[in-house]
Amino acid sequence: MISHQLTPVHVYELPDRLFVHSMVRTEAGFLLAVEPALCLPLQASDQELGAAAQTLLKSPLRTVPTPARTEYPAVTRPVLEAGGLKSWRTLERKARLCELVPQDDRLFVFPTANGGSRGDGAGFHALDAQRLDLALDTPAVDLGRAIRLALAESNGPGRAA
Repeated sequence: MISHQLTPVHVYELPDRLFVHSMVRTEAGFLLAVEPALCLPLQASDQELGAAAQTLLKSPLRTVPTPARTEYPAVTRPVLEAGGLKSWRTLERKARLCELVPQDDRLFVFPTANGGSRGDGAGFHALDAQRLDLALDTPAVDLGRAIRLALAESNGPGRAA
């Protein structure tokens, strides 16, 4: 169960940067990528990475109308642009993902398996057995370190989990 007060956050590691964005819940119950979103250099310190994630986590979790399939490109375009991306396929081909999920007074940090963009295993899938369990008020430097650990455990292009 996701915290009703805080928003989940996704952190992608691309070959040249880190891309961090917020999520909202749709009326249909699934999560959708939204702004705020930001990029950090790969060399960002654990403190900087953790502080960026904490800033986005503190956004209240919103519920939005469920977009029609034809509306997705327009709804998610600002998030992609903030990440310097043209499509989600770039993330599927080039990135590793770590999911931050607030729950009550805990923050779960999930590594993921990248199933690519086609087939039964397409998309990113949380590796539940490898999740990290942190206090919601974990210091930024420790959160940044946990994010990097989860990204290291995630699989991505050319890398098995």
